[in-house]
Amino acid sequence: KKKFTSIMKKIEEGEANAAVEDIFAPSAPRYEQIVISSSNESKAERAEVFTTSSEGRSIGVMRVTFPKEPFAVGAMRAAYRIQNHGVQYSANQKGCAVPSCLSEKFLVCKEGLSNGVGYNSREAMFGDLNCHHRARALADEWNQNVAFQDAELRPVRVLEPVVLHLADRQDVNAKWVMAESFLPKEAKFRKFNNNGGMCDRNEDAEAMNTFSHWTWCKSAGEHMVLDLQGVMTSEEVVLTDLQVMHPDRTQYGRGNLGGAGMAAFFAGHECGRLCKLLKLHLPGELDHEAAKKLSEGVGVVVGPQTVPAYPIERLVPNNADGKVWTPPPQAMAKPRWVPDHEVIHCMVGSECKRRYGSPISFEGLFPFRSRRHHCRLCGKVVCGLCSKNRQKTPWSKGKLERVCDDCVAKQEGVGGGATALSGALRHSGNADGW
Repeated sequence: KKKFTSIMKKIEEGEANAAVEDIFAPSAPRYEQIVISSSNESKAERAEVFTTSSEGRSIGVMRVTFPKEPFAVGAMRAAYRIQNHGVQYSANQKGCAVPSCLSEKFLVCKEGLSNGVGYNSREAMFGDLNCHHRARALADEWNQNVAFQDAELRPVRVLEPVVLHLADRQDVNAKWVMAESFLPKEAKFRKFNNNGGMCDRNEDAEAMNTFSHWTWCKSAGEHMVLDLQGVMTSEEVVLTDLQVMHPDRTQYGRGNLGGAGMAAFFAGHECGRLCKLLKLHLPGELDHEAAKKLSEGVGVVVGPQTVPAYPIERLVPNNADGKVWTPPPQAMAKPRWVPDHEVIHCMVGSECKRRYGSPISFEGLFPFRSRRHHCRLCGKVVCGLCSKNRQKTPWSKGKLERVCDDCVAKQEGVGGGATALSGALRHSGNADGW
């Protein structure tokens, strides 16, 4: 009882690492306490490969060998040096850019230390993948338009990761991992800033903090690239494990702290010569003290008017003659259910987002813990609020089954969430009872 009380007290005080040390034998090395991969070093595993340009489809299968122990352990992940035995590409690879790391013999593989779909799932990994994709796009624009304007500004290269799905593993917390190239060895590893307002005040780090500030200004307050870490060579800065901040916290992984993360940066960042050279401004032209107050939870960063992430013309697919493209009708087939462990938030988010301002999280993050349900027409994982509709399906044998708002909207020919369905019945009680 005393040991349990001590452990719980440390967890409440934010000392999670110390609590882990108390749970395990104190004589055991830390990497043995938190070993994630139980693979035999001589046995190759089969892994599906996903990239930033594959649009959620696997481009092939890689055979990889994992060591028994990680070579490094961080606060959230353990890093393994894995061997690449080759990739057998599928038809999905056509038209997709192949990251250079897939041609290398050895890669860095990062596995999450925490259990749960919030850390180890398809949705969590794809959130991190989208995060790197957006950061690379901003870095490319920086290199083309900004990096040459001053001798202290350097090109930024963001390592392009891939997501590996180890479907044959029994442990659901070790099926999804991320891999990338090794950092150059000729320079020392540096951390220039983080998500909590820490900014390296050394003179040679000013350019990287200016880069973070520039990403916010360039995207009109929509994005900010933080948690900059990597190596600085004589020609460029190579970064890894970045985090993109965005007002919608359901995007870009769990590290996205939204406006609070942006405010924390502005509270710790002092604009220097390079910020003035590029004519970067503070959010809403706030002064340093106002940004500090925002980072303490008083409010959120107020930036200039936001712009759509995609041009309007890209939202409606057109034929070559300019007319709206209409897909051919397809025979309805029983959907494949999305596995529970791959989803963190409600995949529809119509009613729950309207009511709470954000899709419901199944991990109890916001606004409360909710049960997972499956739509019988599309197979998506949804919350009870967004799946109150009931109707017969071709495979329900005459029974009324749960249908999500998206499927209802498609049947009614409207774009938003629907409130009624012609010919179908809606249960008037609590949807969680079905």
